[in-house]
Amino acid sequence: MPMKHPDPRTAFVALLALFALLATACGGSDSVETKEPEPTTAPADPTPEPTTGSDGAADGVATDDGTGAGDDNADADDDNADADDDNDAGGADEDGADTGNTDEGVPVDRPVTVLVAVETSGGFVSVNTALSTYPKLVVMSDGAVYRPGDQIAIFPPPLTPALELLQLTPDQLSAITTAVAAASVVAADTDFGSPAITDAPTTAFTAFVDGVAIELAVYALDTDDAIDGPTQQARINLRQLITEISTIVDGVTSTGVLTEPPALAARTFAGLTFQEDAQVRPWPIESLPMPQPGGIECVVITGEELSTLWAAAADATTQTPWNINGQAKVVALRPVFPHETICS
Repeated sequence: MPMKHPDPRTAFVALLALFALLATACGGSDSVETKEPEPTTAPADPTPEPTTGSDGAADGVATDDGTGAGDDNADADDDNADADDDNDAGGADEDGADTGNTDEGVPVDRPVTVLVAVETSGGFVSVNTALSTYPKLVVMSDGAVYRPGDQIAIFPPPLTPALELLQLTPDQLSAITTAVAAASVVAADTDFGSPAITDAPTTAFTAFVDGVAIELAVYALDTDDAIDGPTQQARINLRQLITEISTIVDGVTSTGVLTEPPALAARTFAGLTFQEDAQVRPWPIESLPMPQPGGIECVVITGEELSTLWAAAADATTQTPWNINGQAKVVALRPVFPHETICS
């Protein structure tokens, strides 16, 4: 006889009955309470504490302003801080050479000083000439050269000195420096003797060698009267040195332009006279000549006051009277250079 397959519906009913018996045996109820799962959220990441470097500035924390440039800004700040540290470390380049910078990394130019100055003064001259005489040659360390320019030939002469400014080339400046350094006569103990003549001028030669000023004063330099031996040769050597320096300066093309001096000394003296009918001018600046030893009154003028006085005296003469503290006085104007002490 053929085998019969079980009815599927009968099997399903039997399976339900089995589940019911199992639930009763375990003490379970007819119904099972189910709870909706509570939603869960991931814990928020704690804000990282910023770390600080030795300078107290935040390091390694990027600030994002929505442009995506936060990391780049932080890196740039770190690079700048490192560069500042390098500058503060002594201003040296990669090879360890001194770059001449300050602690703040700002280059500082060396001060301009006088290299050579030559002045001839004294002798049998008028009081005005004696008070207004200035160096006939001043060579500065940056190659600038001051010397007397062409002066108009009138009497009385102009009050403002005709001062010319030239500029040496590096080769010309080096030639002067080399000549001074090689001249054995440029020494403080050089003996130039004293000729047996009177009323002659004295030549003052000043040179700065290795930062040390050597000042030579030679009476009647152009004369060898009653001078011989080493002292005569020393005078010859100094004349040759001054000629050599002057020749180099003469090789500079002159512009013919006159200039104001770095400073100006205004000096007056009882011996400076003027015509009674001359128009007295008001003194244009606050600084006044003050009493000095020997009856001279003197004041050194710089800056804006120098420019003011220079302009006011442009058409004045050496006999123009000025109202100084209620008194009509004539003044002598003399350029002053960095190596000089005037109105002490």
